[in-house]
Amino acid sequence: MSRAQHIGEAPFSERRGLLAGLAAALVVLGVLVVFDALPRLNPPPPKAQGAPFLPGGVEGVEAIEITRGRKNFRLEREGTGWAILDRGTRSVIADDRVDEFLSSLDDLVVLVDIGPASDVSLEEFGLSRARDGISLIRSDGERTEIRIGDRNPPLTGVYALVLPGEKVVLVGAVLLLDVDTLATLASSPAPQKEDGKGAASLGQRPRGRGIVQSHMEESTHAQ
Repeated sequence: MSRAQHIGEAPFSERRGLLAGLAAALVVLGVLVVFDALPRLNPPPPKAQGAPFLPGGVEGVEAIEITRGRKNFRLEREGTGWAILDRGTRSVIADDRVDEFLSSLDDLVVLVDIGPASDVSLEEFGLSRARDGISLIRSDGERTEIRIGDRNPPLTGVYALVLPGEKVVLVGAVLLLDVDTLATLASSPAPQKEDGKGAASLGQRPRGRGIVQSHMEESTHAQ
C-alpha cells in the first residue's frame, strides 16, 4: 500500500495532527525568513569608519573664525544663538545653521592618514599656504585651527591639517560644502525679519532641512 493511500485511510484525528505539524513548520520557516533573510536584503546604512577628524569634538565652542579665499568672518555665541561679524557688521544668524555646521564637523572621520606634517610636502597637498581654514575657539580660550588644502583627484575629499597637531589627513569634501554654506550666508544674507525680541534674524528657515540642501537652494535662487 502506498503512503498516499495510507494517509487517505488514516483516521481524521491523525490527518489533523499531520496538518497541524505542517502548519507549525511553515510558521517556523516564516520566522526564520523574517529575522534572517530579510535583514540581509535590506541592510542598515553603514556607520562611519575611521578615527574622528577632531578628537576633542566641538563641545564648548564659543566662537568660529572662517577663511574662504579672500573672505574672513567670525561667528560668536550670543545668548542662546549666534551672531555673525563680517566687515564690521554684526548680525544675528539662525542658530540652526551653525549647529548643523558644528554637528557635521564633529561627525567627520579621517579617510586617509597621510602622515606627520614634518614628513610630507605640505605644498603637495595645498597646505603650505592654505587659503581656506576654520578656527574653533572654546570658552576656556583653547584654539583649534583647521587648515584646508587641495581636493583629492576624485574630488571626494580634501586634505587638511589640524593644529595643535601635526598629521596631514584626507577627510570628506563635505567639509568645504559646509564652509561654503556659512560663507554664502555671510556674503548674501537672506532677507531679515524681526524675531519676538526685536533683533534681526538672518537666514531663518524651517527645521529638518540639511545644511547642504539649503546651500544648493540658496545658490539656485542667487542665479
